[in-house]
Amino acid sequence: MVPQPLAAGTGGGRWYPTLCTLGTGEILALEGHPGGDDTRHANPTPERYQPLANSWVELPAIGEPCSGVPLLYPRSHLLNDGDVFISSEIPNYNTNIKVNPYTGAVVKLGSLPDDGPPDTKSYWSYHLPSVLLPLVPRDGYQARILLCGTNRQSLEVHAVVALPVAPPIEVHIVRFLY
Repeated sequence: MVPQPLAAGTGGGRWYPTLCTLGTGEILALEGHPGGDDTRHANPTPERYQPLANSWVELPAIGEPCSGVPLLYPRSHLLNDGDVFISSEIPNYNTNIKVNPYTGAVVKLGSLPDDGPPDTKSYWSYHLPSVLLPLVPRDGYQARILLCGTNRQSLEVHAVVALPVAPPIEVHIVRFLY
């Protein structure tokens, strides 16, 4: 992630992050696995790359470093207000959240899909997608994010999160797989 990942003032680099391009052209790097000499198993410290200055700005950590399975490729989407919506399990934030990419402030926005016993939480992994749906003028360009996935009971589960309503409106669409 950084030209000199062990240089002073950098987050140490990371493998398997999510990169989200901001409205300014800057890039927000989220989560991932830190370098091999790092004792953490995940990198909860977001960084913002400023291409004009060719420098990285470290933001406050989101959640806590985990010692188990690292959070790889968190689902993130840039919102109209410049904040970033995240729908992945972040330690201490087991909910949808939005993050200010300049201050690091976090706002909880409602449950993740499959919010139940651990054996039904397949959405909480990194292999299921989310999609920012088209922004249309008739509703003021309200952001809607489709959270896609399946749970372990052979049901296909989709939720549409409408923002900036707090808490978000979730509409679940369930279809049996044959």
